[in-house]
Amino acid sequence: MGIGRKIAVVFIICFLIYFPSYTLGETLDRIVAVVGDSPITLTNLRKFLKLKNNSEIIKLSRQETEKALEMLIEKELIEQKAKKIGIGVTDKEIDEEIDNIKKINNITTEILELALQNEGMTLSEYREIVKFQILKAKIVNREVRPFVVVTDDILLNYYQNEIAAGLEKVVSFRVITIYENQKNKLEKDIKDYYNMAKRGIKFDEITKKASEKYKVTDTSPENVKLKNLSMELQEAIKNMKPDEIGPLIRFDEGFQIFKLNSVSYEGLKPFEVVKEELKKQYQRDKMDQIYKKWLEDLKKEIYVEKRL
Repeated sequence: MGIGRKIAVVFIICFLIYFPSYTLGETLDRIVAVVGDSPITLTNLRKFLKLKNNSEIIKLSRQETEKALEMLIEKELIEQKAKKIGIGVTDKEIDEEIDNIKKINNITTEILELALQNEGMTLSEYREIVKFQILKAKIVNREVRPFVVVTDDILLNYYQNEIAAGLEKVVSFRVITIYENQKNKLEKDIKDYYNMAKRGIKFDEITKKASEKYKVTDTSPENVKLKNLSMELQEAIKNMKPDEIGPLIRFDEGFQIFKLNSVSYEGLKPFEVVKEELKKQYQRDKMDQIYKKWLEDLKKEIYVEKRL
């Protein structure tokens, strides 16, 4: 055998020894992203996706791999930010969280480990996931939650302009109609009746007092489409909040004093009924919105490069 042929054989043997995975169709490891000074490798991505070898990654869609990589970048960003501002997670906190999970699901450690095994995960790996969840919660509570402000006005605006966008407005209200007569001067008395309503005097008392001098009707229309009311009422109600007294309305035969009881939209429950549930939904939506903005700003603070 010639010298050149011997060298070639030795080279092949060395290649098989030191790079066995490549010969089996494995894609060699490489850096797919850099966050700060920390690299994220193809192997990190493969493990995150629970694939057997790196070559399986190419079988996934670009969208799937990009999404997974973004999640790994997010994890690294949060861990680096936490380290920078001195936030950490203790073993005790992890133990307490896992104990809480077991309690909620009414399972033992053995059952939890079996469930994890079925998912191809060890308890040690699960502890790392729980650790990151706690860390992320701490970061969010410090960096994001303080900027989520919720007031009744904000919730009502959210309900009307986002949840109920495009739906038919439906209202319920109480209205006292006072008719003029020739014996008395309603123009003067109506101011007293209206001021009583503005001061919070019950409509029953106002009706009783006005009935001593005038013909009065006291009605409580419910679930009326706003568009079916008079133009005066439509204009008065459109920007009102529940429990507010509307402006005094003049019509041909007298005056009307009314109080808005509730506002809803076809197919939706009234604002007052869903207020607490809506508050939770708004907080979730707002937290998500502010968190995404915070994460984008963090990418400007900590160097991020994708090489996928």
